[in-house]
Amino acid sequence: MATRENEAWGPQETARFVTAFTNGCRIWGIEVTPEVVAAYCLYAEELMIANQTVNLTAIHDPVEVAEKHFLDAISLFMVPVMADFPVAQLADVGTGAGLPGLALALCRGRWQVTLIESLAKRCAFLRQIQEKLPVDNVRVVTGRAETLGHDADYRENFDLVTARAVARLPVLVEYGLPFVKCGGFFLAFKGPGGEQEAREAKRAITVLGGRTEMIWDVRLPLSGDPRCLILIRKENPTPAGYPRRPGLPAKRPLG
Repeated sequence: MATRENEAWGPQETARFVTAFTNGCRIWGIEVTPEVVAAYCLYAEELMIANQTVNLTAIHDPVEVAEKHFLDAISLFMVPVMADFPVAQLADVGTGAGLPGLALALCRGRWQVTLIESLAKRCAFLRQIQEKLPVDNVRVVTGRAETLGHDADYRENFDLVTARAVARLPVLVEYGLPFVKCGGFFLAFKGPGGEQEAREAKRAITVLGGRTEMIWDVRLPLSGDPRCLILIRKENPTPAGYPRRPGLPAKRPLG
């Protein structure tokens, strides 16, 4: 348990986070219980503490943490087809500090969430925070997407795969689509240039067995900052040669 001496936030910062997160959910019409809000608050506090020794985020202001990390993560529920998504096996590729995957696990207890991250220090944080949060539906996997995408335990085993702030879409789909089962979805969290990235990634999406289902523009509820959510349906199995070996998708994007 964190002590007062090593807390990155005091009571005032915590209160600002809770107010911002609650107001954002209210504006969007997303219902969250006080217990869930408290869990998000604990997550944010622990993130700030860990960030003093592990590079997890450049955002420190409580209102910005609430909106640009946690509200941004649950913006998934603003996409019509996702709002009532059934029980799911979800994988979050390049999860970093657990966003959006761990944030989604907190409010969707029936979803089984796999957090995929290549950096051991970040995985150590995720396992530590997992023990403190009320989640028993999360597993943390250390490894690169290019390698795990060929592992039978992960390849084409997930109903929904997410990725946020990992790479441009022509690269990102090669990381993410191999994990999606046929009929499932890959959801990329993007900024205002998302539609251009979708055009650049059209060939890559087709090669990897997908089809762009929807591009949804969202504005964050407090600042109004634009976001773009790109939903790709997996229609055909990903060819056996993909993803290519580690590093190659970024060097030679399919798009």
